[in-house]
Amino acid sequence: MYANTKTLHKNNPPPLFTIIIPCYNAESHIAQCLESCLNQSLREIEIIIIEDCSQDSSAQILQDYSLRDNRILVIHNHQNKGALHSRLIGIQKAQGIYCLFVDSDDFIDLNLCQYLFK
Repeated sequence: MYANTKTLHKNNPPPLFTIIIPCYNAESHIAQCLESCLNQSLREIEIIIIEDCSQDSSAQILQDYSLRDNRILVIHNHQNKGALHSRLIGIQKAQGIYCLFVDSDDFIDLNLCQYLFK
C-alpha cells in the first residue's frame, strides 16, 4: 500500500503534535509549508508527509527535507489515493498526542502548535 522512508522516535518520547501533510504535485509551495512546520516555537512535533505519486519534483524535495530533520517522516503511496486516504495513513502512523492537518499549499503561524497546546 505505501512505504516508509524511515522510523521516527526510536529512543525519544512521543511528540505532542503530529502534523500530517498530504502532498501531490506541490513542488512550488511544499518548501514554504515545511519551513513553517519545522520552525514551530513548540519543538515537540513530528511531521508526517504522505507523498501521493506526484509527477513533479515534490518527492525529491521531501527526501531532502527528511534528511535534514529527523522529525520528518515521508510515506510514499504506491498509487495515487487522494488527500483523504493520505490523511488516514498519517493518522495510522501518528505518534503525537494531537494531530494537526496541514495542506501542502498552506503555511502556518510559527506559534500555532504552542497556541493550540495552551
